[in-house]
Amino acid sequence: MKGIPEAKKELASALEALSKKAPKGLSPKNKDQRSKALEAALAAASKLDGSDLKNARQTFGALSAELRKFVEAFPAEVDAYVLYCDMAKKSWLQDSSKVLNPYYGSAMSECGKVVRKPKTSPPEDTSKGKEKEPEGKRSGHEHGGHSGDHKH
Repeated sequence: MKGIPEAKKELASALEALSKKAPKGLSPKNKDQRSKALEAALAAASKLDGSDLKNARQTFGALSAELRKFVEAFPAEVDAYVLYCDMAKKSWLQDSSKVLNPYYGSAMSECGKVVRKPKTSPPEDTSKGKEKEPEGKRSGHEHGGHSGDHKH
């Protein structure tokens, strides 16, 4: 798949640069937590696989989960929206609030919702298993205007 090797390299560079610029005033425990979160994100980024669409989406989902953990643990460091798809039971990060779902292609590109705005506190703990939609945010599945039965 086009673009994945370049994006993988760019992301690795960005994560490595971020790891070298720890904010001042972090406790030793927070420094360690931050370092481990960045290492996990870098490991997930190294596994991005564009050999086919299924692998690309799967490895992107794993990467997004690790990046979300970092963003929620250290919200002041990353200016990103966290979005969530009920159908995929996965999140992703992006720089705008417009839903651009990466998991189900163009037919479902508007499926999902913003669950965290930039530089705000964490809405949930996603450290175990599949990601869950934040409590108090459940409002049914939003499809952004498309209808009908969707089979995946």
